[in-house]
Amino acid sequence: RKVFKKNHVNVDTFYYYPLASLEEDDIFVDKFEKKISSGSYDYVFSVNYIPVVAIACHNKNIPYVSWSYDNPLNISHIENTLYFPTNYVFLFDKSQALGYISQGFDHIWHLPLAVDTSYYDAFKPSKKEWSQYKSQISFVGQIYNSTYPQIIVPLDEFERKYLDSLINVQTDLYGSFVIDNYLNDDILERVNSCYREKLTDKNFQVTKKKLSYSMSTYVTFKERVAILTLLSKKFDVALYSGDEHPLLTAARQCGRVDYSTEMPYVFKCSDINLNITLKCLQTGIPLRALDIMGCGGFLLSNYQEEFLDYFVPNEDFVYYEDFKDAYAKADFYLKNDTLRQQIARNGYEKIKNNFTYEERF
Repeated sequence: RKVFKKNHVNVDTFYYYPLASLEEDDIFVDKFEKKISSGSYDYVFSVNYIPVVAIACHNKNIPYVSWSYDNPLNISHIENTLYFPTNYVFLFDKSQALGYISQGFDHIWHLPLAVDTSYYDAFKPSKKEWSQYKSQISFVGQIYNSTYPQIIVPLDEFERKYLDSLINVQTDLYGSFVIDNYLNDDILERVNSCYREKLTDKNFQVTKKKLSYSMSTYVTFKERVAILTLLSKKFDVALYSGDEHPLLTAARQCGRVDYSTEMPYVFKCSDINLNITLKCLQTGIPLRALDIMGCGGFLLSNYQEEFLDYFVPNEDFVYYEDFKDAYAKADFYLKNDTLRQQIARNGYEKIKNNFTYEERF
């Protein structure tokens, strides 16, 4: 709202909660159509793409602009509305945007996320905050309770081994997402055939999108647990997450932190801030990484292709190539305060100058 106001755009906010579904809610569509018909609106804007908003805007021929920070969008039948000519959909992951464009959706664009550094600049840790949030290494994020272990229970040996091998390959692979390439029609049919044969619910089946996401969260779970376990053997590691894990006994499991009021202190008071990206986010820079740099924190991240479009490795941020490399680089930069702090300052300046909401607007 601050950026809209700064650019002399008047904004009305429509409050409606809860939605019956992001994809189907006739009551919401009716109420929202009446709302946008009651005034002279140039367009509707939302954070993340919401199909029922797209439906209402399409029915009333009003442009609908959305900018998503989620990947994947986790909308089962997004293709049913994504083609509307009234849509203007901006996605922060370039590969996701190009994927939809290649399918013929021509109202999709790539737009990286943004950070309000002036908001984060106002967070100046006192002795109390330093005492509460200080750590050598911190990670803010989910550990993920993936559905994958449950999904493979009814499968025969071949299907289980096939999917497990994909999990193992993806776990060791950085800079490329291969799961989707090998979830072909044949393996999906074999998987669903097992479900039809062994489950009491004969209508249950898994789509490629759902299976891919489940496998991605499981790979991410494995990576996050492995890296945090390895690092916490030597360093003071603070985990801020709603998910606790029994294997992470050496890490300080600190529970959730509020995104707006507590998270900036974590990033400012940690020597190293980890970004371990959800695997199905193929090329884009996640918001967590931008927030870390926007707070002036030192970022140690897995490799993501789009980092290199804007940042210089080992100058603005640092990326690791595997588990052992993450450990080695954490060890090195914890021993080199001046270099680490300079990299954090460089990253902050890049965010401040190139990742503003004004520029994105």
